[in-house]
This record gives sequence, C-alpha cells and structure tokens, in this order.
Amino acid sequence: MSNNQTGLPTAGLRSALSRTIPLLPIIAMCSKRAAVQAPGARSSKRKRLSCSYGELQQALSFLVSFRRKLDTVPDSTGAETTGDDTAIDMDEEEFDKLDTLVASLTARSSGLETEPTLDDLNIVEKLPLSIYPYEALLTRANNLRSVGGEHFMSASNMYGQLNMLTDLLVLDSEASARAYVDVIIYRAAALLPNQKHMIINTEYRNKSPSSHDATLNGFLDYTLTVTDNPTMAVQARSGKKISAPVLSIFVVEAIVMSTILSGFIPQAVGQLYASAIKLGQRHIRGALTNGVEWIFIILSVNEDGIGASYRTSVAIRFTLKFALDIEPPMPDVIAGMLTYWLDHCSEDIGNDDWFISTSEVQG
Repeated sequence: MSNNQTGLPTAGLRSALSRTIPLLPIIAMCSKRAAVQAPGARSSKRKRLSCSYGELQQALSFLVSFRRKLDTVPDSTGAETTGDDTAIDMDEEEFDKLDTLVASLTARSSGLETEPTLDDLNIVEKLPLSIYPYEALLTRANNLRSVGGEHFMSASNMYGQLNMLTDLLVLDSEASARAYVDVIIYRAAALLPNQKHMIINTEYRNKSPSSHDATLNGFLDYTLTVTDNPTMAVQARSGKKISAPVLSIFVVEAIVMSTILSGFIPQAVGQLYASAIKLGQRHIRGALTNGVEWIFIILSVNEDGIGASYRTSVAIRFTLKFALDIEPPMPDVIAGMLTYWLDHCSEDIGNDDWFISTSEVQG
C-alpha cells in the first residue's frame, strides 16, 4: 500500500484520465484544492477552491461518467476496458483514490451550490468605465518611465523581469499568473511618491463581520495598502495590530491565464463588497487579472449600507511574444493605473483618473 494519502490522482490514474477526459486541467486544479491531508500532517497554506462552480460541476460530471465506465469486466489480459476498448492500467488503490476524489468534489459542489449571486446581495452592474484615448495613455505612460529609476523595479527592470518570465515559465497555472502580477505590483510600488509606503498582503482571509454576508468569507489573493505613516507600515508588515483607523485596501484577484477573465468578475465583485463592508468604506477599488490581462473594478456601497453597484473597465493587456521582448507601453500603462488606483482606492472616479464613467462620456 502506498503512503500517498493526499487523495490526488497517481500516475496511472492521471494517464487514464488524460486519454478519456478533455477537462483534465480543471479536474487537476479542483482535485488539488480538495485534497485530503494525511493524518497528523500540518499544512503551511490553507487549501481553497480556485475553479468556478460551473467548472467544478463540469469536471465532476466527467469524473462520474468516467468512473462508471471503469465498472466493467476485465478482459483476458487483465486490463480494464471501456466502451471504446481503450486499455487502462489501474490498480485497486487508484480506484479507491478516484472514488475518494469524486466523493470529495461532490461534497464541495453541494456546499458551493448555496452561495449567493450578486442579485441576491443587491449588487448591480452600472455602465462600464471608459478608458482615455490611446494617445493620452501613451503620454501619461511615457511620463512615468523615468519615475522610480533609483528603485530596483525601474521601468527597464520591469521589462527585463517580464521578458525573463516569458522565457522561463509554463503559463497554465495560477502560480505563473501571480509571477507576472508580482512584477506589476512591484513596479507600482516604485511609482509611488517617496513618502508613500505600500503594504502587500497575500492570501488574506476576508471574513465578513455580518452574518448576512458570511457566505462571502474567503481568501483574497492580494490586498494592497498605501500609507504615508512609516511606523504604521512597519507594524502592518510585521503582523502587529495597528491602533489607527482601519486602512483602505485595494484588492487584486489572480486567476489562471488560460481562463476567460470576464467569467470571474462576479467572484471579484463579491470579494470587493465583503471587503468594503468589513472596512466601512463607501467606495473600494480592485482588479481582476491573469498577469497579462487586467480588468479594473470600482464598487460603491449603497447609502443604506445594503447592496452596491459596480463598474468595470475593458480588459487592458500586454501581449506575450515568445522569443521576442515585451514592448511598451501597456505594462507601463497598467502599472500607472494600478499606482493611481492604489492611492485613491477609497474614492470614486475623479477628474485625474485613468478612466471616466461612460455616463460622463455620453453626457
């Protein structure tokens, strides 16, 4: 008996799945999040589900169908066969692991089914944000190229880091997406005025203080805070509680590059709403990204404190060209937008923003 008690597919099972199910990447991602920890083991990181409810249901449906196909009589060679006569080399332990995985994902699916929608929370989408004309963006981005030149993450170093990642990374994972996100965030930190201090918190547990919004509890990929108080920054980075009023935060949610970014907007909006309620902020800003594509989101809580409205930008992206360098100006534009939004994360859209509301454009 193998001592592998994680509940993850072993080599034989992965091989069988790869020949039978086209959704293996989704299943692998879900199965890792639903892994059963070995008795007595201590995890250094809390596991969480990173696929949507729809993706989980899709993967689970294929897994159940696949498991049923395995309930056949062995052929003369001793190998299990399916309806299309595909030989599958699996032992009894792997069958047990597959059953454990299906049971775990079924239980997780049942729990997610009751999560509220934005409609349930009285959160409505308003007209999208309109980005400034390209020429204006280019001028503003070019003006930022020389800012933070003395910082490690200067403009030239940012492009060097992005090009290095493109040369080295396999892209189809959330960890790869976060590597790109980190570079943009570090560049945004370099663009801040010298008296401003950024505080980066990753995998922050977002726990709503209201039982009504308790279903929004979860983990935020990044929370970013800017303060002009160096003592407060040091205290926050060391994990100490600060006695000053709660700081405004900017929320960044990162997802896998191969997924469609817009499909995760409701999840990001829900996290922004929970954060705004917890902090008592009327306005809160955030971004949804896969590292190279960014959607900026601003949410405004209703005056009565129940429900909210939100606006999103178009997807702003830079292109990865394998064996070719990433070219300006879009990484500069994204870093500049992030810096400004960080410094105004508890405010509504203003006159000096990188965006204007569509209603203003139409007016």
